[in-house]
Amino acid sequence: MSPRLSFLFSIGLLCCLLTGGCNQEPADINKLMAAVGTGNVDDVRRELDKGFDKDRLNALDGKDVPLTPLHLAAMDGHTQVVALLLDRGVKPDLRLGYKQAEGATPLIMAAGSGHTDTVVLLLSRGADPNATMNDPPGLLNHGTSALDLACQSGHLDMANALLNAGANINGGGGITPLQMAASAGQVESVKFLISRGARVTIMDPGFARQQGHPEIAAILLKSLDPVSAVAAKRLMGNSH
Repeated sequence: MSPRLSFLFSIGLLCCLLTGGCNQEPADINKLMAAVGTGNVDDVRRELDKGFDKDRLNALDGKDVPLTPLHLAAMDGHTQVVALLLDRGVKPDLRLGYKQAEGATPLIMAAGSGHTDTVVLLLSRGADPNATMNDPPGLLNHGTSALDLACQSGHLDMANALLNAGANINGGGGITPLQMAASAGQVESVKFLISRGARVTIMDPGFARQQGHPEIAAILLKSLDPVSAVAAKRLMGNSH
């Protein structure tokens, strides 16, 4: 080897040793997902440092993958891992292209799993409170939002945080958060939504009763004006 090549080789070897690049394992999405699943921030950081920059992670947006690292962290309520991924430049509204959860954002995944702290973090980092996912065939097919899921599960602190962040209390069309709460028998969610100004229609009391929740039907009926209440009772009478 010539003196010049020997010198360059020595410099390259020294840089490699100083940076740890000689022994660094290649980036592996499976190992990253496994680390995210444990919720260990140090392990996740170690895997990210192997070559997962924001462009590589954001390239998963809309792809036909069951979960991305951010979706998994949000779904499992690993709030610190979510924060780390966001700090690394992952988009807060990264969407899935997987057919069983098409369009789902990390916020929706966190809401569906009942992780209020994670929802609050995502909202503080710019997540869209009105994002919706496409429901699988055979379900309601109205575009489920984080607020829908919070109200359906009775997570009032989460619902309150979403509304304060600008979530549409009446939804974006189709089944409303109020109707989702009513169909699930969530009395407190129904009361909460009404107190926050949710729109109650003449169809809602009958809908609640058809779902087997007469107590909620009565609450909804009382929230209507007298004329609308009469119309709702007539509809309920015709639903037998």
